[in-house]
Amino acid sequence: MSATTVIAQKPAAVTSWIQAYWFRSGGLLAISICRILLFIAVYKHALLRDCSALLAGGASYYDTVPLASYNPKGLVQLFTSAPPPAWFVSVVVTIANWSTLAAIIGLFTRSSMILSVLSVSFLLGLSFSWEPYWSHGSNVVMLAGIAMMFGRAGDYLSFDYVIRRYWLNWPASRLFRDGSYWWPVLLAQIAVALFYFAGFFAKVTGPDWDSGLSWVFSDNLRNSLLRPLMIFDREVPWQVLVVASSPFLWKLVAAGHLANQALPLCVIAATHKPRVRLIEGLVFAAGAPLLGIFMGFWNPYWMLLAAFFVDWDYFIGPKLEDTYAFSSGDIIPNGKDTDATAKLAPTYRAACLTFIAAFLLFDASTFLFRLSPVHKMYPFSWMGFYSSVEARPPYDWHQPYTIPSGQLLLHRKGAVEDIVSLWQLTSLYLPAFTNAPELERRADAVKAVEGLLEPYEHKPYDLNGRSFDVGGWDRIDLNAALIQIPAYPRETKRTIAHAALVASLDRRTGVIKAAGARQAMDPATGGTALTIETIGFEHPEISLFYRPDPWTNGDGQPLLPLPGAFRDNGFVIDEEKLDLPRPSWTPIVIRVREKDQMEMFDFFGPVLYR
Repeated sequence: MSATTVIAQKPAAVTSWIQAYWFRSGGLLAISICRILLFIAVYKHALLRDCSALLAGGASYYDTVPLASYNPKGLVQLFTSAPPPAWFVSVVVTIANWSTLAAIIGLFTRSSMILSVLSVSFLLGLSFSWEPYWSHGSNVVMLAGIAMMFGRAGDYLSFDYVIRRYWLNWPASRLFRDGSYWWPVLLAQIAVALFYFAGFFAKVTGPDWDSGLSWVFSDNLRNSLLRPLMIFDREVPWQVLVVASSPFLWKLVAAGHLANQALPLCVIAATHKPRVRLIEGLVFAAGAPLLGIFMGFWNPYWMLLAAFFVDWDYFIGPKLEDTYAFSSGDIIPNGKDTDATAKLAPTYRAACLTFIAAFLLFDASTFLFRLSPVHKMYPFSWMGFYSSVEARPPYDWHQPYTIPSGQLLLHRKGAVEDIVSLWQLTSLYLPAFTNAPELERRADAVKAVEGLLEPYEHKPYDLNGRSFDVGGWDRIDLNAALIQIPAYPRETKRTIAHAALVASLDRRTGVIKAAGARQAMDPATGGTALTIETIGFEHPEISLFYRPDPWTNGDGQPLLPLPGAFRDNGFVIDEEKLDLPRPSWTPIVIRVREKDQMEMFDFFGPVLYR
C-alpha cells in the first residue's frame, strides 16, 4: 500500500504505516555492518584526520590557535565565555579514542557509540571555534553517528555478542530484538542523503535566495575548481584544466554535480527496493572521489557511508539462514517486508519515533531556514560551503574573480619565504576584517602561527603536496591577501591582487607589531572617521592609503593616498575625493614606521563599501 493511499485513509492507518516503515523485521546484519564501517570513518576521518591537531592534548593545541578569536561551535558552546580547560580537552581526546575503537569492535556498544559521537563532535566543534564558519569534511560522518548512536548495533558481529552468547549463555530471545534494527539504519541513511540534498538546496537557492540556476550557468564552477589551487598555489591538474578551458564542460559538470547531490534523497521512497537503494548508494559514493579528483577535497571515508544504502540482509542474509542468530530466533535474514511493530514495547516505539522526529526536524529546518549560523550546533549545517555563485554578475560575462586568503612571509638571513595559504592560515586572516578587539586578535593570530611552526624548526613542513623549510626564521609577517582567479580564456595563473599585514612578530626581540582602525561616523561632516591604534611601536608615524576595489581591479592597481585629514586623535576621510566606482569594496592600508627608521609596515585596515 502506498503512502499516498494510506494518508487518504484514517489517522490510525497513517500511524500504522509510519511504524511499519521504521520497525520492520530484520536489519540485524545491516545495523552491525553499518556500525563497523561508520565508526571506522569516525576514527580515521573525523578523529585522526580532522582532529589531528588536538590529539597531543589541550595544552599543546592551545599554543597553535588564536585564543582571542574564541567563537564556540556545537557542544563547545557549553563553555560560553572562555575555551574549555586544557585538561578537559585532553580527557575528551582520551574518551574519543577509546570509545570509538570500542564502537568499531562492538564492546559496550551502545555506550561506546554515544560517547564516541559526543566526544568527537565536541573536538570537531572546538577545532572550528576560532573562526566564524566550519568545514564540512566530517559533518556527514557525525550526522550518521548521531542517527545511529541509540540503536542496538552491538547485538551481532561484536564482542558484546560473543560475551553474551558464549560466556553469559544468553538465549536468542534475550540476545536479539527483532524490529529494533532497521530504524537507526534508515535514519542514518536519510541523514546521509539529506547532507547531500542540503548542499543541492543551498546551491540552487544561494545565500541570498537568488541563485536559481546561476550556480550552473555562469563561471561559478570554473572558479570553484580553480579556487583551492589558486589559494594553495598548486599546479592545475590536467583534468581540471580540461574542464576550466571549456564553458560547455564546466556547466555540464556543474549540472551533474547538482544531480549527484539531489538524487540520493530519493532513497526515502525506495526503502523496500534493495536494488534501487544500492544504485542510490553508488550515486552517493561516486561524489567522494569526484570531489577529490576535481576539487582536491579528498574524503575517501565518505564512501563507507554508502553502506547505509545497502540492504545487507537481502543480499547476504539468505546465506546465513542456518547460523545461530537467524535459526534460533525470529530474526528474518532475507529482507522480507514484514511489520515487526507488535514485537516492541509501545514506550520503546514512542521514544524511537520522538527521537527520529526531533532529529529530522532539526536537521531539515537547519538547512531549509539557514539556522546553523544562529544555533551553531555543529554538525548540523545549512551547507553554505561553496553554495554562493563564485562569479561576478552579469553572469554571461567572463570576469576575474577574487578570493580572500592568508599569506605567511618568513624572514631569515636576509631572505623571505612566501607561503601562501597553508590550511591553518586560511582562517587567521580574519582579524583583518573585523574591528574589535582588533589588536588583541591580530597579535593572537601571529602568536598562533608561531605555535604552528615551532614543531618544524628542524624538519620540513610538508603540506598540500609541498615541503617548506620553516626553521631559523627571524620574523613572521602574517598577511591578509586577496588572490585573483583570471577570467576565461586567460591563463589559469594565480595573482595576488592585494596583501597587507595582520601582524608582524620579531623572534629576536619578541615584539609584535600591529595596527588597526575602528570606523565611526564623524559628527561634523557625516563622513567616515577612523580611530587608529598600534602596538609594538614607540613613536609611530602613520599614513593611510587605499587600493581601489582589488576584488574587481586585480591587475596591479597602485596604492593611492587616502584623502582626508588627521583630527582629534583620528582621521576623517574626505569621501568626495575618493576615486571609487559604485558599488565597490576598497581596503584601507595603514602604513606605520618608527620615527627616525626607514622600514615601513603596511597593515590591512578597514574595508570601505561604496
